[in-house]
Amino acid sequence: MVKLMFAVWAWIIDALTRLMVAVIRIGPIPSHVAFVMDGNRRYARRFGLDVSKGHAEGADTLEQTLDWCLKLGVKTVTVFAFSTENFSRNKEREVDPIMQLCTDKFKKFAAHSELIERHNIAVRVYGKLHLLPRSVQNAAALATKMTQNNTNATLNVCMPYTSREEITDAIQRLVAAVEDGVLNEDDISEEVLEAVFWTGGVSGPLDILVRTSGEVRLSDFMMWQASKSCQIHFLKIMWPDFTFWHMLPALLQYQANYISLSKSRKHCEEGKSGKLA
Repeated sequence: MVKLMFAVWAWIIDALTRLMVAVIRIGPIPSHVAFVMDGNRRYARRFGLDVSKGHAEGADTLEQTLDWCLKLGVKTVTVFAFSTENFSRNKEREVDPIMQLCTDKFKKFAAHSELIERHNIAVRVYGKLHLLPRSVQNAAALATKMTQNNTNATLNVCMPYTSREEITDAIQRLVAAVEDGVLNEDDISEEVLEAVFWTGGVSGPLDILVRTSGEVRLSDFMMWQASKSCQIHFLKIMWPDFTFWHMLPALLQYQANYISLSKSRKHCEEGKSGKLA
């Protein structure tokens, strides 16, 4: 009887979600959404689980979130999968299980999982990839290669990543280009800088950034991208508990503010050609 009740309740929630997705699609839809997937460890502690189980639950939530984001019409989803600073955590209990989990997920994506096939998703991985174990590097490269011709949507996985490293790397590349005579110093602009970001040139402007767990900080994730006409939402929910219904207020706010956001973004675009001091 209990199983039947749970099954009926799950069916009702699914039907309501599909209905609300259809309603939301009537209005403007964000093109690029990013998530700081925080709270996996606290979720595990809450249920007395090993921390690796919390991360595994979080990985499942990512697939569910990606599914309804793309059903809404979102074209790019970017996730903060692992900060460079997270290497300082317990290697055996947390870092190694996360690396294995990422390896398994990348291999699943490379094999064109049902989710990848349904939405025709291209997978991209950004960050200081050389710091990852060889097994993760190989799996990430395979996922990227096997999905590179998919054109309907994009999943950007940032690991190991920090905004400081992304911006520093971009500046170093521009300096090298000037020194090599490939680029004139006077040609360096905000637009040129953004184009050489790890995430630049392919993802488009960031519309909504969501961080779960109740922490009110970005933890060095897409700091530059989030500074421009981007709605930022901090939710008091652990990532494995995150659902479409937690995202709904952010989507409704985006639609309510769409005209003002568009005007602000247009103003930013008009000033982009200005040279960096």
